[in-house]
Amino acid sequence: MTCLHCHDQAPLLQVIDATHYYGERKGCADVSFELWPGEVVAIVGESGSGKSTLLSLISGRLPLTSGTVVYRDALGHARNMGSMSEGERRRLLRTEWGFVHQNPRDGLRMRVSAGGNIGERLMACGARRYGDIREAGRGWLRRVEIPEERLDDRPTAYSGGMQQRLQIARNLVSSPRLVFMDEPTGGLDVSVQAQIINLLKELQEKRNLTYLFISHDLSVVEHISDTIGVMYLGGLVETGTTADIFANPLHPYTEALFSAIPMPDPDLKRNRIILEGNIPSPANPPKGCKFHTRCRKCMEICKTQVPEVKDMGNGHKVRCHLYD
Repeated sequence: MTCLHCHDQAPLLQVIDATHYYGERKGCADVSFELWPGEVVAIVGESGSGKSTLLSLISGRLPLTSGTVVYRDALGHARNMGSMSEGERRRLLRTEWGFVHQNPRDGLRMRVSAGGNIGERLMACGARRYGDIREAGRGWLRRVEIPEERLDDRPTAYSGGMQQRLQIARNLVSSPRLVFMDEPTGGLDVSVQAQIINLLKELQEKRNLTYLFISHDLSVVEHISDTIGVMYLGGLVETGTTADIFANPLHPYTEALFSAIPMPDPDLKRNRIILEGNIPSPANPPKGCKFHTRCRKCMEICKTQVPEVKDMGNGHKVRCHLYD
């Protein structure tokens, strides 16, 4: 994991007050962060917190109700996602971006061979020589630990873990500038999860790739991310470096999430913080701090006033009245 802020004068992706409404309901609201070349940013939170909505918004699959998302393309041009055509977005998804889905069937052509899946991506980037495309396919199968003699097999003949590794190969073969990942280890058993995370980390470090990583699994995020954003009910409640947030989670919601992470030593236990109730409906969110209905540290001000974002130093930011 290598973040190159000091070598790049502009972020690869800027998200500024991004908001999306489903009718009158906010899917996510006023989300802001930056993603720099070579950085891995993870967005975490419970199911229903708005993580996948945010990813769809940033990648252009959902329209912005308000706010701005700016992507710096391969030519150095700042591209406003809100004014980009569907054709332009699709071109970026085929060339400069990758998108690894939780379900590999959403990211692979299941009736096309493994070599065809990889080759399509290369051809979208201008490759034309059949022999070179085949050789690249074999090389990428080796990289993701799939026997190269399986090049002509369809993904339907692969195990779930192999399908996910093939989806990773299909997306990374063109050396994309930005890779979106939506729960890429979800639904896999623990041993296969570890293989996938180690593979993603190795490829990221060797190729200086940039990931936007969506996950509810904090033990996975700890191993792969440089920066974490914690989402609750459509908004970011805490952001900071992975090291800072794991060492010192500030928001009561972050504290509760992190208290549930299993300890490596089975003889050691964390003081588990149990969150009462479920995430409130986005159609009728609480007034004031959206988390106050489940917060064990709730104060009267939390019930009526939305907290401002406070910078606690070193880029560690929290939205909570405890730090007023």
